Amino acid sequence: MLKVFKDFVKVGFSNYISQIIAALMSFILARWLGPVDFGVFSIGFYILTIFGLGFTGFDQSYVNFTVRFSEKEEEIFSTYAALKIILVFLFIVLFAMFCLFPLPCVFSGIRRSMILYALIGGLGMNILMIGLSYFQAKEQFGNYSRIRLIYYTILFFLLFIGIQFEVEEINYYLLIYVVPIFFILKVFRKVKFSIFKFKKDIAQRLWRLGSWLILSHFVRLVNLRIDFFWLSRYFKGEILGQYSAALRLVNIFVLLIGTFSVLILPKASAIKTAKQFKILV
Repeated sequence: MLKVFKDFVKVGFSNYISQIIAALMSFILARWLGPVDFGVFSIGFYILTIFGLGFTGFDQSYVNFTVRFSEKEEEIFSTYAALKIILVFLFIVLFAMFCLFPLPCVFSGIRRSMILYALIGGLGMNILMIGLSYFQAKEQFGNYSRIRLIYYTILFFLLFIGIQFEVEEINYYLLIYVVPIFFILKVFRKVKFSIFKFKKDIAQRLWRLGSWLILSHFVRLVNLRIDFFWLSRYFKGEILGQYSAALRLVNIFVLLIGTFSVLILPKASAIKTAKQFKILV
């Protein structure tokens, strides 16, 4: 129980601090861009977060398989990371190709380009989740917390760089979310990852379990933001910006429950007997 409490404090602290940083970034951006442009930015930002967190089902499947089959840890991680990155890149490339053709679309050309930049920013969040899942599976929650905090600290620094150089282009503030992945890749330079360890059977098992989880996460994330997207059809500018800022504040207060799921998943995946289940409960 003492270890669980310490891990809870580490993860909870990193979650809250990162969300406080994200909220501060929102307030600073709202003042810098103005209510109208901040409302437009918020549309791209929510697309970024939906895309960046929508593949969480693969992350959860990876943690589950790694804990249950620890002897195949290298093969599982290599397969999981390669499969997720390929899917994310494929989605971005397909949307980029769509933007090049004059196909009917509910979005204007500018709006579609903003969505593309949001998806590229979401790539950074997907890479972040791979790193977090790696340490979650190992129950190294100290490293888990450090990576999350450093990721958001770099974002905060890049935000001030943009303001210092008077960057008013909305797409810059979407693309900064992909920059911290270079730090994450440096942290993982000693991790045993090889594309040659990709296993088709592991990929199939991850897909069978993860595809349903991915669908559920996408539905959940879209459902959480459907009010904002619906509101954007009828209101613009200041009202949309104020509503977006309020949503960021709400996110800070819902993180406590999410902290438990990070801690419990590795332990729940290791359950093999009814006695272990009773201890966990």
